[in-house]
Amino acid sequence: MSEAAPVSPRKGSVPASLAGAEPKRKSKGKSKGPKSSKVENLPFMEADEFSDVTIIIDDKRLYFNKCLICYNSPVLRKQLTADDGGSSGKGAKSTGSKPSKDLDMSDKRFDDVCELLAFMDPRVETALSDQDCFRLLPLAEEFDMKPLMKSCEVTLTNSFAGMRKGRKPGSVATDVTIANLAIADKYHFPVLQEMCMEELVANDNPFSGKVIADNVDLSEHVKRQVLERKLEKVNMALARERRINTEREQPRDSKGGKIWKK
Repeated sequence: MSEAAPVSPRKGSVPASLAGAEPKRKSKGKSKGPKSSKVENLPFMEADEFSDVTIIIDDKRLYFNKCLICYNSPVLRKQLTADDGGSSGKGAKSTGSKPSKDLDMSDKRFDDVCELLAFMDPRVETALSDQDCFRLLPLAEEFDMKPLMKSCEVTLTNSFAGMRKGRKPGSVATDVTIANLAIADKYHFPVLQEMCMEELVANDNPFSGKVIADNVDLSEHVKRQVLERKLEKVNMALARERRINTEREQPRDSKGGKIWKK
C-alpha cells in the first residue's frame, strides 16, 4: 500500500496508485464471477496433465497446479513444499500419504474455493464482483494472496466511485457505505476508506451518527474520525448561521450602510 495520503475522487476516477494495479483480472463490480454458468465447467474439476495437487473440501475434490498455488500464496507454498509434510498454516492442511500433493480445505465453502482457484487459473476468464470480494478477502488475507487483495481493492474502489459519480454527496445508501468502510478499514484500503468517510459525513440522515457509533464492524478509530468530521460540519454550519444572523441584526444608517457598534 502507498504511504501517501489518500485522495478521494468525486467523479468516479481512481488515483494513479491504483490505476492498472490489477494483477490479472478485470475488476467489474457488477460481474457475476466466472463466465461459466456451472461450476462443473471449470477446468480444475477434473484431473489433467497439469494437475499435481488435489484440494479436498469434504467429499469433493479439485485438481490444480502446484506452481500456480505457490506463486499466488506463500502460505500454501510453505505447506506444499514442506519437507516434513506438516501443516504450517491455519486454513489448509496437508493430508494422506502424499502430504505435498494434497490440501485439505474442508473448513472452507466449496464455492469460495472454486472462486479462489478461478482467480489463479489463467484458463478461466473471470471478473470479480463486489460480493466476490466480500467473500474472498478473508481467504486472501489468510493465505497472504497479495494479487487477489489488490484486485479486490481495485474492484471495490472502482465500484464505490461509480456509485458516487454524478450524484449529490451523501447519496449512497448508508448501509452500503458502512459495509464498504468496514472492509476498507479492516484490509487497509485507504482510497476506498476516504471515499466512504466523505459519504457518511455528507449524509444528512439525523440517525446516521448513531448507526455509525453502534456498528460492530468498524474500528473505534474510524468511528471517531467520521463522527468528529460530522461534528465539525455541524459546527461550521452553525457558525455560518450565526454570522448571517449577526449581519441581519446590525443597525443601518440612512443610506443603508451598516453601523458597527464599538
